[in-house]
Amino acid sequence: MAKFINFIKLIKNYFVISFLIIIFLASSWSLLQPGFFRAHDYVHGARIAEMTRALQDGHFPVRWSENFGYGFGMPLFEFYAPLPFYFGSLLYWLGLDLVLTVKLLFIISNIVSLLGAYKLGKSLFGNRGGILLSAAFTLAPYRAVNLFVRGAISEAWGIMALPWILYGIVKIVKGEKKSGLITLVIGLVVLMLSHNLTTLMFVPFSFIFALGYLLSIEKNRNKIKSLLIRIISGYLLAGGLSTFYMLPAFTEKKLTQIDTILGGYFHYSNHFLYIRQFFYPNWGFNGSGWGPDDDISFFLGYGQIIAVIISVFAFIYLIKKNKLLTDKKYRDYKFYLYPLILVLMGLSLFMTILKSKFLWDTLPLLNFIQFPWRFLSVSITFVAMVSAFNLKLFTNIVMKLFYFLIIFWVIVLGNFYYFRPEKMMDDPTALYYQDQDKIRINMSDVLKDYVPIQMSLEGNLLKEQYSQFKFPDNTTTQINKTQEKLYTFDLKEDQVVEFPIANFSGWKIEIDGQEADALTAENGLLSANLPQGNHQVGIYFGHSQIRLIADIISSISLVIFFYLIIDYKKEKKKPFFYKCFKY
Repeated sequence: MAKFINFIKLIKNYFVISFLIIIFLASSWSLLQPGFFRAHDYVHGARIAEMTRALQDGHFPVRWSENFGYGFGMPLFEFYAPLPFYFGSLLYWLGLDLVLTVKLLFIISNIVSLLGAYKLGKSLFGNRGGILLSAAFTLAPYRAVNLFVRGAISEAWGIMALPWILYGIVKIVKGEKKSGLITLVIGLVVLMLSHNLTTLMFVPFSFIFALGYLLSIEKNRNKIKSLLIRIISGYLLAGGLSTFYMLPAFTEKKLTQIDTILGGYFHYSNHFLYIRQFFYPNWGFNGSGWGPDDDISFFLGYGQIIAVIISVFAFIYLIKKNKLLTDKKYRDYKFYLYPLILVLMGLSLFMTILKSKFLWDTLPLLNFIQFPWRFLSVSITFVAMVSAFNLKLFTNIVMKLFYFLIIFWVIVLGNFYYFRPEKMMDDPTALYYQDQDKIRINMSDVLKDYVPIQMSLEGNLLKEQYSQFKFPDNTTTQINKTQEKLYTFDLKEDQVVEFPIANFSGWKIEIDGQEADALTAENGLLSANLPQGNHQVGIYFGHSQIRLIADIISSISLVIFFYLIIDYKKEKKKPFFYKCFKY
């Protein structure tokens, strides 16, 4: 009997793995081919190269980019979510080709997305539910837009964390308090360090889900209070771990040119969707704009739409027949969970359309999201959950299997075609390179958001200013790192000396070992008053007060998190990550 049970488990594992492989191949088939492509955002290679240089120079946590900002530098990684590029730098440092490194970041987002969605679906709806949720989430056309049209790797990494966050919540509520808390914290940290705008959109939705799911499962007030405190502690701990990035990014953004990208084309009022766009299977590789005729798709997917329609009709039928209240098969959390998921799906879709403009006008933080259709990252999560939930609305085994097979293959066959670029480049290294001069001259024109506020945004002027920059005669450079410079000057008279660094909060100057005032020249560069004679001038990128506080909070949070891991491993023989990813 034991052998038979083990055989059945083996069959189930092969069944699950086979379907997950199909999902992976459908989402990644074009990434497994030689070469690479150009998307809207093609700066990933340069970001990885800059991150790698900074880490090799001993700059950690990385905040400053030496070559962006036309060679004068800018605090790129203080504001642009760093996690994908930390990971990319690790792969690149290990010796992988830069193009292959970028490609792997795309592939990783697919793998982690499908596994997280499967684990969430399995925990709520069983194996088939996990497979369906994984297919509906991973193969959502909006994910294809982010990967192959926009090239938004940070957003794709943020999205891949969403099902893991909900999975952590489910585990906590189901009684796996420690492993659930660790899963929740890791998911939230990945989200926060990958894409702060998706964080802004998703965290409120995830917390509403947590409250609704908890109240639908648990009736004991004391247990509800205990579990809610644990969930809240997960959010707080994740926030603490991410504070080194999140707090400076929020408080010091006013010191950059970020406000210049919130108007004109990038103003949210130009990018609301029309409801019919959710149902248009059109596909394009350009951008969005006012009206319903965007040359970029916001299609929800054939299988996903069919599944949502079926779920609504099935639910209405069950209500009319009064089965949800009288049939024992339905008198549990499923009755409460379905409307919760449907409401969250509807609310996230509502945030993308013009009818929600009054909310965008009222809540200032929404301005930074720029594109209301970014809420589709939230929508596709709950659309996928609705798609899998239908398995719980059907009680007939044959109907369950029929629904599962039909919806799965409609999703796969209907959506895999979207997971492709417009065309492959003949030479990807023309855009994905580490060359410092090319980054300074070419890539700086693409990425101006975080140039310090006092600098000009006129690219040609800054290029000319950099090319013509000269130190006084008899100046030598002894150290030239991302975050640290050391110069020797031999001056014939007192003078104000400029340095080829855009001044920003945190830059410090020492003259002959004594701290001196760090000044800002009229052109925005860091400068200092130097007296006549021979002097050593050290410049280093130190902490601002807010960054110091943020780093301390994250360090304390890291100690607490390690304690949780150690405490959990004392109880379990298997490593935590084994339990997360096992089938």
